Amino acid sequence: MTKTLIIGVSGAGTNISQYLVEKMPDSPELLLINSDSKSLDKHLATNRVYLDLALSSETKRDLRLTDTVERMKNEILSYTYEKTNIIVVVGLGGNTGTNSIFAITNLTNMSSKNVTLVAVLPFRFESSRRRLAEQKLTMLKNSLSLNMIEFDNDSVMNRDVSLTEGFQKANEIILSNILATLQPNRVT
Repeated sequence: MTKTLIIGVSGAGTNISQYLVEKMPDSPELLLINSDSKSLDKHLATNRVYLDLALSSETKRDLRLTDTVERMKNEILSYTYEKTNIIVVVGLGGNTGTNSIFAITNLTNMSSKNVTLVAVLPFRFESSRRRLAEQKLTMLKNSLSLNMIEFDNDSVMNRDVSLTEGFQKANEIILSNILATLQPNRVT
């Protein structure tokens, strides 16, 4: 019997992950990770890890989250124990997702041989966030060996679609891609 865990990282990652758990067959487990406690509190999920930046001794902003993940690794790994499939969903471009995802995917790779990273890129009009997201995505591709699904928010937007409808369509496409990835390993 396979056991699937979906990990949502960052605001976008937690929102998408909540949707995935509600729609996927066989009720996968859900873990939400964020450095924004108010964002975590919006979700009903009980499995949460608050990345408390006060735990970090790093002074450089981009290293604080990596250091915090390392200091909290036992707590994060406790959720990944005996999971056959781990799906990590992250919104890139913001602070939490961009600066913690490398450390989080390294931890998940220690726990499971079947890890899928779903990386969501911000809209092009979010120019500085978009550049940062593209840089991090390139780094992830060059340094990690795992299944990767890239999703560009711009791919679902046009003049006839509201932002809410666009996000709904994005969630549906991401779900479809994940289910296709897991097909050989049937999710249970």
